[in-house]
Amino acid sequence: MRSKLVSFGAAVVVTCFAGCSHKPVLRLAAQTSSEQHMLTEIIAQHLERQLGVSVQRKLNVGDSAAALNAFLNGEFDLYPEYSGVAAQMIQGLNPSGPIELVRQQLEQEYRKRWNAEWIAPLGFDASYVIAVRRALADQYGLETLADVENQRGRTWRLAVSFEFFERPEYLKKFNRSYAILWEGAITTMEPNQLPHALAQGAADMIAAPRTVGSFAVVDAKFLVDTKGIFPPMEAGVVVSRQALRRFSGLESALQGLRGRISLETMRQLNRSLELGQEPASLLARKFLDAKSRGWISSP
Repeated sequence: MRSKLVSFGAAVVVTCFAGCSHKPVLRLAAQTSSEQHMLTEIIAQHLERQLGVSVQRKLNVGDSAAALNAFLNGEFDLYPEYSGVAAQMIQGLNPSGPIELVRQQLEQEYRKRWNAEWIAPLGFDASYVIAVRRALADQYGLETLADVENQRGRTWRLAVSFEFFERPEYLKKFNRSYAILWEGAITTMEPNQLPHALAQGAADMIAAPRTVGSFAVVDAKFLVDTKGIFPPMEAGVVVSRQALRRFSGLESALQGLRGRISLETMRQLNRSLELGQEPASLLARKFLDAKSRGWISSP
């Protein structure tokens, strides 16, 4: 009986030391999408390895506007974001401008407006693409959206992601820029379902982020948007300058992720999440383990 009491007391002491620790916790958030969850897990594990800090994940904080508001309210310290969306939220910025210019403007505006840093690029562009089946593209000689426009009298069944449909400026700009005839109502579905709808003949054309995982297994043709209606979505990280002061080496560790996640890698990671065979935490660990030789310890 006495030994049990001693063990219980030791457990209380251990718990107290753990609970009473004043070690700061870095708070990292993700917007409501599986790709954001994947990015957040990679960033979190990278920072835990590099800095030896505890990283608290806060998932499903909403869309970009909701994430920015929560960030400005101090609910978390950093989160991944995309350049095109970030630029759209700042009056006077052209999200479709040259990506180097947009990147520079975002760095300046986040610092000036919100006492934050925009750290980019992580290495991939998640912008929207318009795709058709490769066989259909070959049949009609389609390389660009202008080629589709030139198919006079031909109607097309369009399917888009829910996000695309909920952004009326996307569809309005698409319809204003290209005189393409739609057959029936536009279909909406989850992004990962769109390439499969294309392959199965349920749609002739889709609008989806280029990072969708199922693009890795579907023979789709991306049509060139010669009029630049969809802004680049270069992935980056928004981090508060207060967090950079509190956590020594944080900026250097984040800079170490620049250019490290390719489009092909992000697409494959998204595909693995879609299949549900492994959780984001395991996929992130495997990714970082594979990259550990060389760049993980680089400034």
